[in-house]
Amino acid sequence: MGQITLRLDIIEKLNEIARQENRSIEETLDDILEKRLLQHQQDRQMQEFRAKLYKMARDYWRKVGDQERLALTDAELDEQFWLFDQDDIPHLKSDQGKVNVPPSPLESLVGIFDFGTSDIASEIDAMRAKHFKDRFGDNP
Repeated sequence: MGQITLRLDIIEKLNEIARQENRSIEETLDDILEKRLLQHQQDRQMQEFRAKLYKMARDYWRKVGDQERLALTDAELDEQFWLFDQDDIPHLKSDQGKVNVPPSPLESLVGIFDFGTSDIASEIDAMRAKHFKDRFGDNP
């Protein structure tokens, strides 16, 4: 066991949290540190994921000769990047409203839950029937 010296205000805050949660200061501090470590790990993973996306975007912009977008830094892309469309073309937030991005098929399922439908199978059958009626008419 080691010792650590903390400011009085920090000790008071730890005591208050420990009291509210009915735990020891050590358990409270351990929990806080674990959450922070987990958050740092998730932040690193997200940063690595974004770096891969930005590389893909830059490869595309290099291929098509878009020097302006190719010159964006990671920090600028963090602020400006929007998505890859269905054709794997990267877009910035400034492209919103200029690019036709079809809705995801999953978006129709979200509606099931938004309206509180309890019989999901019936709702899916109705959506499937509507799809075929729209596509083939009344007599498929």
